[in-house]
Amino acid sequence: MADLEVNMDGGIATLTMNRPEVRNALSMEMRQSLDETLHQLELDDNVRCVVLTGAGDHFMAGGDVRQMHDYISSHEGKEIQRYFLHRIHDLHPIMFSMRRM
Repeated sequence: MADLEVNMDGGIATLTMNRPEVRNALSMEMRQSLDETLHQLELDDNVRCVVLTGAGDHFMAGGDVRQMHDYISSHEGKEIQRYFLHRIHDLHPIMFSMRRM
């Protein structure tokens, strides 16, 4: 099963982070998949809304702590974090679907 599932329903794209065993913690692979998927969706004129959700009982725990020590303190890691935050922020209309915390 993929770490990121994409379902289209009309103009609504639902992206489901699918790592419930680790509370959908973002791995580097999932970040890359998410970035590539968001880029494709931005180019698709039929997409009107993007819903980002998590499988299981949690939306997202944040970054995958097991991978953080490899990249968090490096210059490259900081650039990746900055890029990813801007990538999400700069999307056209987007809706985040979150369960109650």
